[in-house]
Amino acid sequence: METENNSANKSADYNAHIIAWKASGLSKKKYCDQTGVNYMSLIYRIKKLEIETSGPTQKFIPVNFEGRDHSDSFATINFPNRCTVDLHQVVSASFLNDLISKCR
Repeated sequence: METENNSANKSADYNAHIIAWKASGLSKKKYCDQTGVNYMSLIYRIKKLEIETSGPTQKFIPVNFEGRDHSDSFATINFPNRCTVDLHQVVSASFLNDLISKCR
């Protein structure tokens, strides 16, 4: 329980720093130098806050199924790293988003 409270306090502290940094007009580096905040921790917290507040994004491209035999799978995803995923049923956009983020 105490770890959860410490984590919540740390998040609240960094949220306050993010608000103060934005209001200061300083670069992130200068703000951290002046306040003693760890630069990389501030960067991490800014990114984490952006992800938490942005919600899911739709970055999918249309897939053309013409000329494809659909009997064995519903869809195939080919990644640039040569990883291939065959889907055998309809899946949600959030599932695809999680899958894509893990396969990069």
